[in-house]
Formats: sequence, C-alpha cells, structure tokens
Amino acid sequence: MHTVHFVVMGKGGVGKSMSASLLAQCLIKKERTLFCADTDPTNMTFSHYKALNVQHFNISDDQLKVDTRKFDALINHIAAFEGDCVVDTGASSFLPLMHYLHENKMVDLLESTGRRVVIHTPLVGGQAIDETIRGLQTILEFFSAPVVVWVNEYFGKVQKDGIGFKDSSLYKDAKDRLLGVVVLQELTADTSGQDVANMAKKYLTFDEVLNSPETDLATQHRLGLIRKDIFNQLAMIDL
Repeated sequence: MHTVHFVVMGKGGVGKSMSASLLAQCLIKKERTLFCADTDPTNMTFSHYKALNVQHFNISDDQLKVDTRKFDALINHIAAFEGDCVVDTGASSFLPLMHYLHENKMVDLLESTGRRVVIHTPLVGGQAIDETIRGLQTILEFFSAPVVVWVNEYFGKVQKDGIGFKDSSLYKDAKDRLLGVVVLQELTADTSGQDVANMAKKYLTFDEVLNSPETDLATQHRLGLIRKDIFNQLAMIDL
C-alpha cells in the first residue's frame, strides 16, 4: 500500500522541512518509489533539496494569499502517483490546508484510492512549545489519520513545566492515535550541532555529505551516528 505523508505545523522555524527531508531520505534508503512536494508559498526550504527532486506546488495567488482550490492539483497528482509521497506544507498555509483536507474529506478520498495517509508534525521546546502543542491538538481534532510526532530537541529539551512529551497528559490521551514518536536529540553546539546546521544550510542530504571528499573523518563519524539513530527510530515505525 502506498503512503502519503503530510508534514504540517502552523509555527514556522521548528524543523518541519528538516523532518520532511529526513523522512524522505529514510524512505529512499528503503528503496521506496517517492514523490516529494513543497507547498510553502513563501519559504520553500524543502524544494531546495536537489537530491530529493522536490516539486514545488504554487498554492497562492498573485497577492501570496493561499488559494485552497490550488490544493486540488496536488491531490490529483498524489492520487495518480504509483509510490509514496512526502508533502511539506508551509506554516502560513497550515490552517487553510487543515480546513481544505477536513471540509473536502480529502483524506477519505486518498484512502479510497488504496493509499494510507500519515500526518507528521514537530514539537519544540522553549517559547514555541505552546504553539506546537496547539498545532498537534488541532491535527488530532481534525483528522483520524495516524500521527507521527517529531520531538525536535535541536533547540533544547522539549518539556512543559519540566515534563517531557512521553510523560505528558497529551501523549497519554493521544497515544492510541500516534503511529510513533521520533526524537531529534539535542546536539552539542560546536560539534555535531554545527555539522547538522552546515548540512541544513546547504540543503544537503546525509548521503551527499557523508560521500563528499570534502567532509573530514570526524564529521563523517558524527553525522553517521546521527543518521543511524534517526533511521533506526524510523525503522521502528510502520511507514
């Protein structure tokens, strides 16, 4: 069965596109036939990953206002594609996309074509934690599709009042709805953190960096460990 992965969150700058790129890299490693799409009208981060061959779908009008009817073209493309799909959505289009998918029962439509739909969303710590929690709650309210939560510790520990996500009431209440949880572990700023930041800044995949003759041995080692950890976590989830 082909799977459609929507990566969504209403808060920008929380690692949504990074999660989409990591997911796509893992699926490619599994030798899945893959179509990647970026619908962000203003910050097209995912589409800059050339190795992933991401197609940008323009879903805004001339005034950069989201035109929900333009989502139809993406849905039609997904329904015709014989393989898995990863769709990275923009923060500015979060609510319009939620309403579009919900009101038009597009998840039901995709499932009627024999596809499975999975929703991915990041959680971060710090000042953005409340907004990302509300985003997750909105997703759980709008859809019955399984959800993968990406706990992004790259910005620091993801804790609310000292309580981590897996110990929270939100997790306990939503556990039956969650397909899995991926933890992007907090990194040391001047070593592994810098390695990942440099990779992301250049929109490169793990394979591109690890196979580059310009990457030194220590950096290869650190990035190899990070990739192994993330891919092992994803391997435990029915993607």
